[in-house]
Amino acid sequence: MRRLFISILFFSSLSALAQKQPVTLSDVTSFKLVWHEGGLMNEYRILEVVPADTDWACYQTHLRGHTSKAEEINDSTRTFIKDIPSKILTQLLRIIARKDTGVNAGPFKISKTELITYTDSIKADLKLQQKAEFIDSLRSEAVINYGLNKALQPFMLDDRAYYGITITTRQNQSFTIKAYSFGYLFNLPWYIDNIKSYDPNISIIYEFISGHDKYAEYEQKRLYHDMDWEIYKNYFMTRFNWEDLKSDQPVSFALLKNTLTPTYFYRDSIHSSISFRSSLLPKYVNLPFAFRHGDTSAVAAFKRYEDTIANVFKRDNFLFDDLKMKPGYRMVFDHYKMSRGGKYIFKEIKKYFTGIDGFDYKKSQFIVIYKEHQIDSKWILLPNNSLIMVEDNINDTTGLLSGKVNFSDDLKRPHANPVVVIFDASGKIIYNYGLADINTHY
Repeated sequence: MRRLFISILFFSSLSALAQKQPVTLSDVTSFKLVWHEGGLMNEYRILEVVPADTDWACYQTHLRGHTSKAEEINDSTRTFIKDIPSKILTQLLRIIARKDTGVNAGPFKISKTELITYTDSIKADLKLQQKAEFIDSLRSEAVINYGLNKALQPFMLDDRAYYGITITTRQNQSFTIKAYSFGYLFNLPWYIDNIKSYDPNISIIYEFISGHDKYAEYEQKRLYHDMDWEIYKNYFMTRFNWEDLKSDQPVSFALLKNTLTPTYFYRDSIHSSISFRSSLLPKYVNLPFAFRHGDTSAVAAFKRYEDTIANVFKRDNFLFDDLKMKPGYRMVFDHYKMSRGGKYIFKEIKKYFTGIDGFDYKKSQFIVIYKEHQIDSKWILLPNNSLIMVEDNINDTTGLLSGKVNFSDDLKRPHANPVVVIFDASGKIIYNYGLADINTHY
């Protein structure tokens, strides 16, 4: 699936934009549009928009791609695509001149009626009262603005494409707007002279010129769906699913309700995935749990696991003490990690620390520390209350153990660095094997 990456190059510091003088259509001699998808396919398309007898015309000047049968296309024939009304190009230039810096709902032309029609696509089996509450929230401007802003937040994907527009003036100067997109809604944000713009009409105009007349309609549907999802997820999902568990699976709910409070609860027709806080544990601790609906034996086993972790916290440990003083950090105990992959993780550690054979992986705990939403470090808590750090974000100078552990600069990665460092319960380093060739992804 092709993901969009839009970029438009800024060549001249003497351009009219840099001088804050709006460019009018009469100043322009051409618009050049470039699409390029890198990687193995290495496809691209170049379009040129120039003045015609009565208006403007778009021509394809180069196309490199592949047919549905994977046959290569490499065509440099100048081919007429469509006429472009002057008002479309004038609108583009006016948007460029504005340089809006924030997300403004106005250009998106959001219809509350349309938003409501997409609620069933989020969760079709909402109870009547739940659906009424969800729909009622869509009448709030604050809720709509939240959904819009969250829907426009970028996410990273590997498959990306490059789009470019170069605008050339009669003074033979070229200037640029640019955007970086991995399939984002309307490919936002754009960068106009290094200033972000969240006006969707830039992409709509680009795609219209390229011959994609249905682009705006398609993206608007994506926007409504994504806004509804973000609103549902933030305001209702966890609470509604907890309510449903109470009514649909009363035995499981009864086992969980006394000490556990969900902070995140996703469920489909077969499984539930929950992150809990426990009244038996510090507030910075999360216990994730996934189970098949109706599997009360799995729920009972998880409750026993909660008791096991509560007993762990009855012993002093430097890592627990440090996190008490670190707001913004979370400690996540992986319920399944050691039972599923502990044997192989211990085998990896043994390459550096042969003493690992003296411990039972089934009685050890796998811990992930999060700083905000990023992984800070990963640990194994051994039965004797000592700890093995197996991953660290070494380059974060504000991290949990920043300055407390020295590592070689060799082979440091920007984020996750596999390490083997062994601490006793007081925080004293027993062994520091530094950067290590280990795999804990079992």
